[in-house]
Amino acid sequence: MAVTQMRALAFHKIHFLSDCKSIVDELAQYTTRATIRKVRNTESISMIQDIVEAARDNEFTFSYMPRSS
Repeated sequence: MAVTQMRALAFHKIHFLSDCKSIVDELAQYTTRATIRKVRNTESISMIQDIVEAARDNEFTFSYMPRSS
């Protein structure tokens, strides 16, 4: 939702932090076009692909930050 909102507001070069390591890892895999190690359900794959497409067009980046931080 955050990526969609930032895209709708025409923001560029946003860095997103997430406490969900698996999602950040999957985004990195799709962004670098690396081999996908774990296959998620179809709905998740579609969302990840949409996020990666929006990120590429708007120079969004993502990284993991533990919740305890």
